[in-house]
Amino acid sequence: LVAAGSALSNDPDFAEQGARAKLALGDAGGACRYLENLQTGRQQRFWLKLRAACFALAGEAAAAETTIELARDAGADNVDADFAALVAHAAGGAALSKPAQPRDGVEAALAISAGVPISTDAINRLEPDAAVGVALNENASGIARAAAARRAARVGALRTDQIAAAYEAAAITEPGVDILAAANAAEGPVQTALFHQAVLTVEDPYRRADALAAALAMSETTPDFVVASRLYASEIAFLPREGETLVHSEAYISALVAAGDIGGAHAWLQARRGMPGASFSAPGGDAVGLAAGAIESTALAVLVAAGDPSATPRTLADAAEARLDAVADAPDAERLAAAGDVTLLLALGAEPRPRLRVAATRAADGGPALPASGRAASFALDAAVDAEALADTALNAARLVNAAGTADAHAVAAAVRALRLAGLDRDARAFVVESLIARARGS
Repeated sequence: LVAAGSALSNDPDFAEQGARAKLALGDAGGACRYLENLQTGRQQRFWLKLRAACFALAGEAAAAETTIELARDAGADNVDADFAALVAHAAGGAALSKPAQPRDGVEAALAISAGVPISTDAINRLEPDAAVGVALNENASGIARAAAARRAARVGALRTDQIAAAYEAAAITEPGVDILAAANAAEGPVQTALFHQAVLTVEDPYRRADALAAALAMSETTPDFVVASRLYASEIAFLPREGETLVHSEAYISALVAAGDIGGAHAWLQARRGMPGASFSAPGGDAVGLAAGAIESTALAVLVAAGDPSATPRTLADAAEARLDAVADAPDAERLAAAGDVTLLLALGAEPRPRLRVAATRAADGGPALPASGRAASFALDAAVDAEALADTALNAARLVNAAGTADAHAVAAAVRALRLAGLDRDARAFVVESLIARARGS
C-alpha cells in the first residue's frame, strides 16, 4: 500500500511508515531509498537515525559519525554509545565485543546487514514490526529468526508459512540426529524450532504425536498457543486417534478449535469417549454433549460448542448443562470455574435457562473486581454500541479484555455481548474460544 502511494513519498510521516515497512521486510536498502527521495523533514529524529545507519552501510564512516551527533542533539531514540559502536562496526570499524542488542527496526536491520549476531533476549523486547524484520531476513541467524518469529507471531504479525520458514532456518541438518531427543534437550527458540522440525520429519506417528503435544505445551501465553495451533492443526488432524495419542487429546482438541477446525475437534472428542474415565451418556443424544462425563471432557465439549459457527442456542445451553452436571460433586473451585464457562456460553447466545442464569450469578459473586482501566473501557464499550460504531466497539472490547485478562469470564462476556450486538459474531466467538483456552490453561 505504501509503495503504491508514490505521490505521497515526499511526506515525512508517510515516508516513515514506508521505511519502517521496508525494515520490517528486512530491506535496509529500500528504507534508505526512502531517505534519498525525501525532500522535507530530513532533520526529524527517525530520519537522522536511519541516515546514520545508511551512511554506515555505504561505508561512509565520517558522515555516519556526524549524523549520529545530529541525531543525538535532536533527541532521537536510543542514539547512544551502543548505537554508535554498531554504526562504526557496520562502516568498517572495530568489531563488537558482544552480540548486538537492537531496540528498534533501524538497529536490527543494521546489525543483520553488518553480520552482527543478535541477542535472543533483545529480540524478545523488540517491537513487533522490528521482530518481523528479523524473522523474515534470510541473512539473520536461524536462532535469531526463530526467536523473532515467536515474538512477532504472538501479535498476529506473521502468517503461518512465514513462521514455519523462520523455524526451519534453525533446523538441524546433520544426518543421524534424533530430532525429538535434541528438541527435548534444547531451550528457548532453538527448542521451538526443533520441535517444529520433529513434527515435520519424525515418521513414527506416536513419537510425532509427542512432538506435537510438546510444541503446544511450550506456549507461554494463550496467543502463543493460538499461533502454535494454527501452525500444527493439519498435522494434528491426521494423527491416528487411538492408543497413546489419546493421552494428548485435550491439547489437540483445544488446538483444533483455536485453529477453526471444528470437524477435527469433534472427531477427537468422539475418540476421547473410549478413554478410561471419559465414558458418558449424552443428554438428548446431541453431538454437542459428546463428552458429558469427566470434568475435562465436558470442558472440552463446551470449547468445541463455543467454536462451532453452526451451534444453536439450544446446543450451547446443552453443553453448559453438561458442564454443570460434571462438577455437581466437585470442589468449590471446580464449580466456580464451570460457572464462568457457562457465563461465556450465555454471552455467546445460549438459551438463558434458569439453572444457567443461577450459575452465572454465582460466577459473578466469586469473580475478581474489574480494575479502573477496565471500568473505563466498559463504559466506552457501551457508548460505542449505542452509537453503532463498529470500529470503536471492537477496539473497546479488546481494551476491556486486555484490562481484565482473557481468563476473566465476566469481562469477556461483556465484550462478547457488545460484539454480538454490533453484528461482529465471528469476533465474539473468537473471544470466547481464547477465554476458555486461557481458563483451562490457568493463564
